[in-house]
Amino acid sequence: MPEPSTLADIVPFEDEAGDVIAKARAGLGLPRAQVAGRTGLPETRLAAWESLAEPLPADAADDLGRCLDLRGGALAALANGTSRPEPLAEPDDGWQTLRCTLSEATGGYASNTWIVWQPASRTAWVVDPGFRPEVPRAWLNREHVTLRGILVTHGHRDHVGGAGWLSGETGAPVFLHPRDHALARASGVEGPLLHPDALRDPDVRHLPTPGHTPGGCTWRLGTRLFPGDTMFACSLGRTFGGPTDHPEHRSSLARLLKEPEETLLLPGHGPGTTVGRERAANPFAKETTAGPS
Repeated sequence: MPEPSTLADIVPFEDEAGDVIAKARAGLGLPRAQVAGRTGLPETRLAAWESLAEPLPADAADDLGRCLDLRGGALAALANGTSRPEPLAEPDDGWQTLRCTLSEATGGYASNTWIVWQPASRTAWVVDPGFRPEVPRAWLNREHVTLRGILVTHGHRDHVGGAGWLSGETGAPVFLHPRDHALARASGVEGPLLHPDALRDPDVRHLPTPGHTPGGCTWRLGTRLFPGDTMFACSLGRTFGGPTDHPEHRSSLARLLKEPEETLLLPGHGPGTTVGRERAANPFAKETTAGPS
């Protein structure tokens, strides 16, 4: 059975430069041919960059940044490897953070399930138990830690699929914004789903961060933010509502990047990061938040 990892462990980025280009283009509703026409870049090269078949040159990153509302310098740094995942330090606040990077038992796409636990009280919160919830359950049992609640960032199966089972095993309540309840039910989740406002615990807060899904929610525990797929290190999740919801998605990212720079951002896929790093390195970060690229 997989063992949880710590914040000091480095995992690869979820997205590369070509993924960022494709997501930005889709969010704006721009066909590849239209981007080629606006930038003067060959459509065949755009396709190669998006498919990661060719490296993205720096001059093309600048042109695409202007066209797609991206920070060209940050896009180029992601493409050339200047931006890279880095280990994170655990805040000195009495809590510890573990990541379970899990896919379905048959393999495939992986997502992060987070365990935030307090050694002094032997209690924990689990964020986004999507695939294989028996893994965090086994850790809780082995360490004799009581689960206080299950915090879900949004209703996609890779984040909520195991919440009902884990709740049934532990008796812990599940919190998910009502605008995403239908998505959770479509993923087969059974049992009560509580509004985040129903959580009355001084250690936990939530921020509405819609865009990736209508009910997207970021959970705060101390100086840790769990944004799900609202953002990734140097990227963001796909805007499933397309151009209609993309401005709201970008606004949610900007809201997160107004937090203090040392705040940890622990997303649903890929490595953790900090607000300060994302202000400097995320191509989707607005200039007013991030400063010059």
